[in-house]
Amino acid sequence: MATTNSLFHHDGISLTISCGDPATTTFLATHLEQHVRSDLEMPIILLVDVPHGFALRTSECEDLSSKLWIVTTLNRCSDYNELLWEYGIQSLVSYDMLFDVLPKVLVNVSRGERCRYLTNHVPLLTPAERRTLRLLGDGLSNEHMADRLGTSVYCVKNSVKSVLSKLPVQNRSQAGLYFWGMLEPQEMTNR
Repeated sequence: MATTNSLFHHDGISLTISCGDPATTTFLATHLEQHVRSDLEMPIILLVDVPHGFALRTSECEDLSSKLWIVTTLNRCSDYNELLWEYGIQSLVSYDMLFDVLPKVLVNVSRGERCRYLTNHVPLLTPAERRTLRLLGDGLSNEHMADRLGTSVYCVKNSVKSVLSKLPVQNRSQAGLYFWGMLEPQEMTNR
């Protein structure tokens, strides 16, 4: 998956947009300049979660401690967003709120504060169940999940059962699609 980077400088701020979709990057670069305050002097990376899962996969591969990361996502799965947050990003913002809260986010991040602006953020799973859901999202079998997690297949089966009982899903496939933000809860109940 290729990363598109768009770097612009605006009154002392260096903002890099990292996104898997060139059209989204161009749109954001064009529209963000009017929302960036001129009194902040720091390099910032805006990591856009397009296509689905781009931000999480990038977070799993990058050293997030060396830069200021603001992640924006369309994903409504609160456990996906919690997993992103656990990687140590400075700010997590629902895409639909980005233009409204960006000035406030930049101030918070410049002060070293972490902040979240999400439409819905109530994680339903424990950290261990969240890791199981992540692997369900990759379509792994119980045996492969046990290998990755360093546990028994029996423990994985119990964890999968717990995940499925806590989420608004009916099966493993729906759990995976829900994790990646490709199914909304109301879509699953109508199937």
